Amino acid sequence: MVPPKPDHIAYGLLSRAHPPDATDRIFKEKVLNKPLLLRPTDHQPDARARRQRARKQNADALRKARKPKPLSAKEKRELRVHELQPAERKYAIYEGLHAMWLSYIREVLGFGGPADEGKEAWRKTYITAQDAGPLVASAEFVGAAVEVVRSRCVDRVGIKGIVVREHKNSVVVITKGDKVKNVPKEHTVFKTEIPLLDAEKDAEKSLSLELYGDQLISRSTDRSKKQVKMHIPPDI
Repeated sequence: MVPPKPDHIAYGLLSRAHPPDATDRIFKEKVLNKPLLLRPTDHQPDARARRQRARKQNADALRKARKPKPLSAKEKRELRVHELQPAERKYAIYEGLHAMWLSYIREVLGFGGPADEGKEAWRKTYITAQDAGPLVASAEFVGAAVEVVRSRCVDRVGIKGIVVREHKNSVVVITKGDKVKNVPKEHTVFKTEIPLLDAEKDAEKSLSLELYGDQLISRSTDRSKKQVKMHIPPDI
């Protein structure tokens, strides 16, 4: 066995921390006799290893083929995924959806009513903009009956119908004439009416809300987690 060389850098460092006997032992075990593991490059796998590798590759390919690949934005446009089919462009189809939305928005605002649990379910008699504003801004509007009351594009004023789809920057509305309108949220004010029942007078009233589209420019799932701050809306 080759004796340790005094001028070896590893031996010099070990001699500073260990006595001579320990230095010689550690130098022999860790430096001189340290095995050098090399990956064989000329070794050919046997038939069993080749079969195992082929089975693994086939299983990976089958698993990848079974997993559906999401559509790209171009493919969605070509397939018209976000467009309503002719059979779906009927206002009567979405009247039931609107009734469900009324129950939902009453629950969000803390009201009851005849469409929910009866007159005994009343929890609120009035709301304020400070209380209801953040709740309405974070709510879902698919199914709401809205009307465009203000817009920088005068051609959009007067569009009235049920919201059937909501995107980040626009809403899709179907009118009573079975026409589909894509209305941008920016620089647009929507109005919606929520029928309520006066628990004391037993008379039906209506709660009118104005929705500023600039505060709704986000997906509904993102709005539910976003903290809404009150600020002065821009002039429209």
